[in-house]
Order: sequence, then structure tokens, then C-alpha cells
Amino acid sequence: MGSKAREAEKREVFAAIVINTFVWILRLIAGVLSGSSALIADAWHTMSDNASSAIIYLASKIASKPPDELHPYGPVNRLMLLHSS
Repeated sequence: MGSKAREAEKREVFAAIVINTFVWILRLIAGVLSGSSALIADAWHTMSDNASSAIIYLASKIASKPPDELHPYGPVNRLMLLHSS
């Protein structure tokens, strides 16, 4: 994956994190105000989606580091499982 594609991926994932956080806040507020435990549970499910997006963002950021003496192919190979999960 090229650096432009990786930068675009990081922007997309960051946008997803921001949007999911906004949706989480709205669902949590709506659930508390309405007394709906299902809506509150769904809000926390949205936050767990946000956590996986944060892992993807972190893996993409680390994977974009250039190769060095210890990692001649870069850190991409070690993070492939983390990034794809």
C-alpha cells in the first residue's frame, strides 16, 4: 500500500472515530433520557466499534513507518494480523 493510500486510510478511520463518538454520545443521552436500557446498550456497542477503529488507526500509523535495520521490510508484516482484525 502506498503512502498516499495509507494516509487516505488514516483519514477515513479518523473520520469514522469522530462520527462514532458523536453517535455514541447521542445514543447514550437518548437512552438515559428515555430510560431505554436497549438504547444504552447499543450506545456501548457503538463505543466498542470505536475501539476497533482506534486499533485500526494505530496499526495503520505504525505500519506507515519506513524500514530500518531491525525491520528491513518495515513493521507492516508484524501488524498485518492486528490491522486486518
